[in-house]
Amino acid sequence: MSFHKVTLLSVILTLLSGTFSLQRIPNLDVNLEIRFVFIFILLLCLIMSINGSKIGYQSNIIPKNMKIFLGINYIFAILLSLSAMYSEDKKLSFLGVIDILVIILIIGISIYSLVSIVQKDLIKYISLIWILIGILYFIPIILSVINGDMRGQSISGPNVSTRILFFATCCAIYSWLTQNKKTYLLISLMFIAGIILLGSRGGVVGALVTLLILLVIQKFSNLKKVRISFGINFRMVAIFASLLSIVFIFGSSLKKVINERIIGVTFRSTGEIYTSGRDTIYSDALTMIKESPLIGYGINSFGYYSNYGYPHNLLLELMLDIGFLGLIYFIILLFYSIRIIIDFRNSPLYVLSGIPLYMIVVQMFSGGLYDFRYYFFWILILFYYQQTSVFLEIKSKRIV
Repeated sequence: MSFHKVTLLSVILTLLSGTFSLQRIPNLDVNLEIRFVFIFILLLCLIMSINGSKIGYQSNIIPKNMKIFLGINYIFAILLSLSAMYSEDKKLSFLGVIDILVIILIIGISIYSLVSIVQKDLIKYISLIWILIGILYFIPIILSVINGDMRGQSISGPNVSTRILFFATCCAIYSWLTQNKKTYLLISLMFIAGIILLGSRGGVVGALVTLLILLVIQKFSNLKKVRISFGINFRMVAIFASLLSIVFIFGSSLKKVINERIIGVTFRSTGEIYTSGRDTIYSDALTMIKESPLIGYGINSFGYYSNYGYPHNLLLELMLDIGFLGLIYFIILLFYSIRIIIDFRNSPLYVLSGIPLYMIVVQMFSGGLYDFRYYFFWILILFYYQQTSVFLEIKSKRIV
């Protein structure tokens, strides 16, 4: 494995580490977030991967769309960081600025890794990594359900685990479409079962909404659909057989989680809808936004004014941090996530193009700004793959 691939693997591990502290490990009294350990490894891999020679034509053709996208995000990163100057809690704001700096570092090293790997190997390599990670997350989920837990237990929290499994699901479906191996289809359905077994309502809704949007855009596309080499009839038989297998193996557990965790918890017998306090959180956030709509309160400020830490909604968080500019930034992020789906609607990569939109959808229910880091990782991959595909096509035509 090349150092470039090791570097990209280190990026993914850094993304996965989140804000997990080593202090949470029993008998280890070390107050250090593991992401900084991975960042050190990441920088070490980066240094070792640089051999002083030119990477090749890829390093000189960072796509124009990607450059514009990066420029916009760097401008807003600066604005978010500068908003710490008028924040009431400098310590909280400093932590928010650190998160932004980490995201910028991950973005920069991701781009270096992307332009250093042969394009045809890139998506296959990334998909394989996420499928393996998905399996690692899935095993404790199914074991805990078999042992009688009401919902699946995973390596990390249900919200994070749901996102990891959704990424793995998309990668498995992509691998099935491109490699014609039914095993990947079965694995993708197992991951979907894992998402449901986790019982994260926001995660389930996010997955369903994203898949529905992908289906609608594909359905109403005027261009020809991708032709799968193994034929529609065989594909439908494979899907049906795999679904029957999943239902047979996990049917009772899935029914239990859906009835007790998703439906039962959400819709109470009293007729009320249980929101886990989101209604109060959103109400407080909206009240604050009305009081300071133009400039907000500074990065990471919601925790200073409330007891909820963060608003559990990306749009509200951005508007609380930098006011009206936060709304503009959110619209830009949403635009790019929809645009990338439309651009890939006739490619096997279409299933992966839904991931940035998925991140926006789930960030409407849970997760802070740092949890949104996966959005940038996936959309940069799609930008690079799209533009370099065009470049290679043009290059081949010129040779001819």
